[in-house]
Amino acid sequence: MSYIEQPLSTISVFKRGISLGWSCIVPLLLLYVVTALPGLFAPLSGLGVGPHPELSALLLKLGLDLFNIFLMVWASGVSMVMLYNVATGERRSFMQSLLSVLKRTGALLALWLVTSLLIGIGLLLLVVPGIYIAVMLSMVLFPLILERRGPIDSINTSFALVKGNWWHTAGILGLTMLAGVVVYIAITAAFVSLLIGVVSLGQPVPQESDLAMLGMMITIPVVLSVFQAMLTVLANGVIVITYLNLHARNQEPGELAVELA
Repeated sequence: MSYIEQPLSTISVFKRGISLGWSCIVPLLLLYVVTALPGLFAPLSGLGVGPHPELSALLLKLGLDLFNIFLMVWASGVSMVMLYNVATGERRSFMQSLLSVLKRTGALLALWLVTSLLIGIGLLLLVVPGIYIAVMLSMVLFPLILERRGPIDSINTSFALVKGNWWHTAGILGLTMLAGVVVYIAITAAFVSLLIGVVSLGQPVPQESDLAMLGMMITIPVVLSVFQAMLTVLANGVIVITYLNLHARNQEPGELAVELA
């Protein structure tokens, strides 16, 4: 066992978060990949049937979008709970984490709607308020799921936790986002270079070149989606450690330290 007896620096939180995310990479990567599968049916949203094909296509697209949002929110909740359990040494299975989040589905969706509206309104007000609100709301999932609070109470709890530590929290989240963007761009550039190389090698035989191009066009989005899911898991690990570190920063001297596995 290790303990956060003193508040951690931004770099320390980042390193521990990446380590935590990596320790759970396999099950959570599979979770994100599975929840992304319905996105493969997106092209079907353009297919209309019945006497009003345009209306039916619109309703189908709306239904698929809402279902994808539900899966995204649900997967994020499961990921946070599982990472939190590992970080605090709680012995809960993946299925227990999954079921605990499933029971809070309604509250999760309500929370997503409220927070999206708040951040959206903030972004309309010259962007800066939106960034400020987004950071203040970054810990909102934990009280909702772990403490079974309501959406509004969870928002208030997140504000209270981040208040006084806004710059510290923003620095961690900014570093995590920057690292993710850099890695994702590097991976994308590598695969595009590979695609160009394969096509160039296949130029003497047009049919083989076309086949290689088709294979790469199918493979690249899939591989990039897997890497994106991996980066999401690692980022969630950083958010969990940030949450625990914020509790440590808000403790009075002499209080019990936050225990980490």
